[in-house]
Amino acid sequence: MLKKFLNIFILKVIFRSPHHLRKIIIKYFYFSKMEYKEITKEYFCGLLVEPEDSYNWKKRKRHLDIVTNGGQNKIIRDIIHYFSMDNAMENCSQSIIETDTSAPFFTPINRDHKFWQSGNNYFFYCLKYQFRKNVVSHKNANEYIQMNIRPYLYTASYYESLPEMSDHEIERLLKKYPFEIMNDAIVSGKHRVFAMIGRLIEKKRYIPFWALVHKPVKK
Repeated sequence: MLKKFLNIFILKVIFRSPHHLRKIIIKYFYFSKMEYKEITKEYFCGLLVEPEDSYNWKKRKRHLDIVTNGGQNKIIRDIIHYFSMDNAMENCSQSIIETDTSAPFFTPINRDHKFWQSGNNYFFYCLKYQFRKNVVSHKNANEYIQMNIRPYLYTASYYESLPEMSDHEIERLLKKYPFEIMNDAIVSGKHRVFAMIGRLIEKKRYIPFWALVHKPVKK
């Protein structure tokens, strides 16, 4: 239990630290068996988009199913290949059910089952619309909803209303907000991951992620 809380503390410290200090800071937590590094395109494409044993396959099932072809394509390169086929993107677009974001959700919002199980658009829209400026975070979603702003949050109209990010802006974003990898599976930062998958489907340049990688424990 102590080790678990210690790892949570270390993660918070590193994620809240500036990019240029993270490698230095993590040296002081050498016992955590974690590494902060740039992620190559080859490594990225070989990652599982969600750990095989993750509860999210149930909790966020509808949103994950639509982008993994019902769980058949869990590795990023397979997702890219699938959506690169003729009509795949169009067919999925026709199957999208947008979550109703006209009324506030229970907090914390990431634990609200209605938020995750009443639609299937979250990850697909990240893939389709890629990196957009000023996307409201889940943490601030209720604040946006309570202000009764249009278009409704996380809908197609919402993303279409936001300007696209430049490559330079994406590069800065990915340094500011790294994701986490464990056993060659992504355990955080899913929305940015699917935005990059969308870029690669359209054969745009891969912009390197930075990630905190948990080293495998030797048996």
